[in-house]
Parts: sequence; structure tokens; C-alpha cells
Amino acid sequence: MNVRDRLKKARGLVSKLGLSALLISRPSNITYFTGFIGGSRLLVPGEGEPTIFVGGVDLTAAEEHFSGTGVAVRHIKLGEKLDDVVLGALRELGPGVLGFDELPLKSYLRFSRELGQGRLRDVGDEVWALRKAKDGRELEAIRKACEIASRALEIVPEILRPGLSELELAGGLERELRRAGSEAHPFQVIVASGPNSALPHARPSDRRLEEGDLVVIDLGATYHGYVSDMTRTFVVGSASKEQEKAYELVLRAQREGIMALRAGVRACDVDRAA
Repeated sequence: MNVRDRLKKARGLVSKLGLSALLISRPSNITYFTGFIGGSRLLVPGEGEPTIFVGGVDLTAAEEHFSGTGVAVRHIKLGEKLDDVVLGALRELGPGVLGFDELPLKSYLRFSRELGQGRLRDVGDEVWALRKAKDGRELEAIRKACEIASRALEIVPEILRPGLSELELAGGLERELRRAGSEAHPFQVIVASGPNSALPHARPSDRRLEEGDLVVIDLGATYHGYVSDMTRTFVVGSASKEQEKAYELVLRAQREGIMALRAGVRACDVDRAA
């Protein structure tokens, strides 16, 4: 899907909600509507050309990305303030209701004061509803992000050994994620061994792995702005009978949950099935 097709969705929302324009501030939403990573704000009027507001470090990339798309690239120059520039563009649009996905409180208060509170409408839920159904491009990006994370986890049995620290293991996984094609770490890689594995979001430490430890690894990959999130548990050495019993129990619960998944089912019902 090209930039023009993506922006049609934004214009469709403007028309459907009776807005004069849509202001997008959340970075992931800017990427969704434009395919560009790095914009500060995106303004989509009901009529006229959309405008992407970018800082100097993203200017050249933005000009190349939006060349020939009908999107104006507005450079936020050194010394200029983003809100000042955006407000200037909004005044040029004239009266009407401005929809926005999110705004910092300070920006919201200023916009309300200078434009009139009655002109602002939070349409974050409507933007989210639009994004919930993924198209083929998005599904492929999500699959790719999952494949990259899976590939990184494949090295764990090869390097897991007593004496290796959690930090060393986390570093190896971060390197493998990059080598496999991850654009960024969507969150800090979690490696939790032994007693640390009982902590849901433990931070990797200098604790060294011991024979028989359970090691919980939680990581994710990013591909074209879409991310994956995977948690796996490994054993250092051979699993004990008790560990095998726990593994079989969790595996059975996972399979029951997967079997319960289908369109229209509530998440709580899937959880109950597991």
C-alpha cells in the first residue's frame, strides 16, 4: 500500500466524523498513515494537501519518502517550536473541528486556548478502531517480526551453559536480533534465571547460570514498524521430573487456548479455556 492509499484512510476518517482536519501525533499512527518513521506531527485536512512536520535530522529522508506523493514536508527549523508551527498551519485552514489522536497536555491546553476548546475532538478511539483490522502488508510485517524473534531464540540451546551471566546471554540475543533483521529492540531483552525467573519483568543481572536453572527469556523484534513479543523458558542442562511436569501442564494449557481462538470470542474466554 503506497502513501496515497494510506492517506485515503485518514481522509475517510475526516469525512466520516465531520472534521475539518485530523492531527496525528502518535509516532506509530504517523507511520501507519504514511509509511514514514520520524515525523513529529501529521496534519490531514479534509481538502488540500496533507503536511508532515519533521525536524532537521529527518528532513532529507522525509523529502525523499514523500516526493511525488502530494504530501508537503514542513521543516521545523532550529529555534522554532513544533506547536507554534502547527498552530500556524491550523489557522490557515480556517474554522472547523480538529480531530486528534493524542496530544501532550501542554499542547492540548494551548490549542484549546488559541483555537477554542469546542474545535478540538479526541478521535484516538476511532483511529484505533481503524487500525485494529490489519491488511496484508501489516500481517506480513508482523509475521516477519515473529520470524526474526524466533530465529534469535534458536541460538539459546547452543550457548546456554553454567557460568554464563544473564547479561552475557541478553547481549548475545540482542546481537542475534539485529543480525536476523530487527530494526530496533521494542523493549529491553529480559533474561531471568533461577530465583529471578519468578519475577515477571526481571532485568538481566550479573547472576551466572547454574546447572538445572530455569531461564525465562522475553524478547521482541521490529520490522517495518511492527513488533513481536515472545517469551520462552529454557533449562540449563537436563530438566528434572518436576520441571518436565510443569512444562507439560503449560503446553497443554497453551494448546487449549489456541483451540479456543476464533473470530468473535472474548479474550477472557480464551484465558478461561487455557
